[in-house]
Amino acid sequence: MRSNVVLSYIGFIFICYLAYIVGVLNFSFFDATSFFRLIKFTVFILFLIIPYYLHEEYSLADLKKILNFQILFIVLSGLYTLYHMIFFPLTANDYAWGYDNKYRLIGLTSYALDLNGNIKLSGSTSVSMGVFVAFIFFILLSFYKFNHKNIYLVLAIIVFLLEFITYSRAGILVLIVGLFYYAILNLKPGFLLRIGLIIIILLSVGLYLNLSKELSSFGTLTKITNFSLQNDHSILTRVNMLHAGIEYVSEHPMTIFFGTGYGEDYTQEAIGYTHLEGLIPTTLFTSGIIAVILILFHFFSLWIISKKYSQIRTSEYTPFLYAARIFVPGWFLSASMAGNTFQTDYYFPIIYFFFFIPYFKIRASKYGATVEPTQN
Repeated sequence: MRSNVVLSYIGFIFICYLAYIVGVLNFSFFDATSFFRLIKFTVFILFLIIPYYLHEEYSLADLKKILNFQILFIVLSGLYTLYHMIFFPLTANDYAWGYDNKYRLIGLTSYALDLNGNIKLSGSTSVSMGVFVAFIFFILLSFYKFNHKNIYLVLAIIVFLLEFITYSRAGILVLIVGLFYYAILNLKPGFLLRIGLIIIILLSVGLYLNLSKELSSFGTLTKITNFSLQNDHSILTRVNMLHAGIEYVSEHPMTIFFGTGYGEDYTQEAIGYTHLEGLIPTTLFTSGIIAVILILFHFFSLWIISKKYSQIRTSEYTPFLYAARIFVPGWFLSASMAGNTFQTDYYFPIIYFFFFIPYFKIRASKYGATVEPTQN
């Protein structure tokens, strides 16, 4: 059961509790909301441990069934969004900068119980959904790589296209990093050169024909091609957050070691903002350098285990770990730059479930007895 992935997360949560005490001592008040949020993130440890006790009960067919439900969820949410875009159209600007799930593939991003015991579901951000859709895409791409069945390729293309109506730049970042990594692992240099030349030609033609106007109205590309601080105030706000954080640390250098205190109210008290947007700067500011090291070690452990066991080509569970291998680097970058997509409620359990069940299956089988790395 011992795993660096589990141990690093437990260590990270422990440091966060210590940092919470630092916040209480620094600012002399009790941030109740952040305390209960920390308890929720502590419960997430169960999502890392439970798969060990369940992995013998799950077969590949069971994992594929769970995967199919995720695909169905994405497709139905996408169709719901496309329906409103077609029959009740708005401007491209409204699509890009609005947060109505009628016009943006958002889905479920949080859940809770109210005081009456009723389940409260909500969806208000595209960042997490974009990262999650990218993860499902890489699983399908990996199954196509190992099984060469066209159905996986077709589903991967559908999910890839739906990624663009999440309007998530973090999701696009995960896709770009993952596809680049996939290309390095699988494509020969000569082929990569030809693909590069084709991309340059297409970009040149697009610029010559001034196709940027047409591209500017397609999904996430709207945010990229029509970016301006007038439309996207969040970029300027993030810069101001980081600047305020740097100024505070320069005046209170011990913050690097102990943090200001885990909790949005403590961060608000310190710099006037509730967070610094990215996981790494926020963690450094609130919980100190040790917490950052544990986060880095956590993602590195995810990647190194996925890399090791995805090279065992004789196991039917390998595609899941291969998908994790190409997904984790982009996930880390998106979490570092675009908010805490690391501890998002609805997909944290799914990502680690799809990681740990195959990992324990392969490790416990004869395929995991000896790992013989291959070129990819």
